[in-house]
Amino acid sequence: MKFDLFRSAFVTSLLAGALSAAPLSRPTPVHVGASDDAAVITILKPGTELTPATMVTAPAGWTAVSLPGPHEAYVQNTYIQKDLAIKPDAPLYSAPETTATRMTTTVENDPIEITGLRGRWTQLRLNRPITGFVRSTTPAPAPPVPVPAPTPAPTYSNSPSAVQNTPVNDGAYLAPRSATPTPAPGSPSAGSMGALPRLFEGKVVSTRSPFHPRRPYDYAIVNEGGTRMAYLDFSKLMQLSQIEGYIDRDVTAYGPVEAVPSSNDIVVRVESLRLR
Repeated sequence: MKFDLFRSAFVTSLLAGALSAAPLSRPTPVHVGASDDAAVITILKPGTELTPATMVTAPAGWTAVSLPGPHEAYVQNTYIQKDLAIKPDAPLYSAPETTATRMTTTVENDPIEITGLRGRWTQLRLNRPITGFVRSTTPAPAPPVPVPAPTPAPTYSNSPSAVQNTPVNDGAYLAPRSATPTPAPGSPSAGSMGALPRLFEGKVVSTRSPFHPRRPYDYAIVNEGGTRMAYLDFSKLMQLSQIEGYIDRDVTAYGPVEAVPSSNDIVVRVESLRLR
């Protein structure tokens, strides 16, 4: 029994070594689990050399591999603490939506950097490897799908009684189709649509000062010379306590732009904020 276990472990290590030594010959998906139905973390290019993950057991036909960092990931803002630390066991996704691939979960003292905000999500840089699974054998082909027998063509009788009058729709009762869709009741017209989103690059500054009147917004974005380009409205990002970590840092701000009433200023309704 001990010999069989040793032989199995030896064969597994040989397969893992062969996998890491031979570069990939074709694009290879890396799954979050050892299943063809599991979400795909990434697709490795031909020529990539795989690194087997240690201390991870994979079922037959699969190999656990280590994907080196850094990795771009997203976490929901509910997992961000006031000191901008991320709670352990927080799920990290490949995109700012829960339907995206769940790449991994955080651990205590994870090497993570916050790089941006996307509404109710925070963008991260994860500076450690994550584990994925690739197929080490070709999956068995799917069984052939039976082809249904062709339906015989209907036969028609030459008898006059077999002929039926089928009404023909000549389109007279169809509603006319206009070239442009009619807006639903209560929906905004084209003239009342919001402004188009724009991208701003600069430094985030606070406009609050005890020696000046209160500004219409507490934050602004300035260029390299310190000239204000626009005010910043972070109300769409929800987590305003996180904004303090972006003060005096170069960022890229994206969102629709509106005019500030009774002034020549503009304000960006920030939808995403990212460090440059």
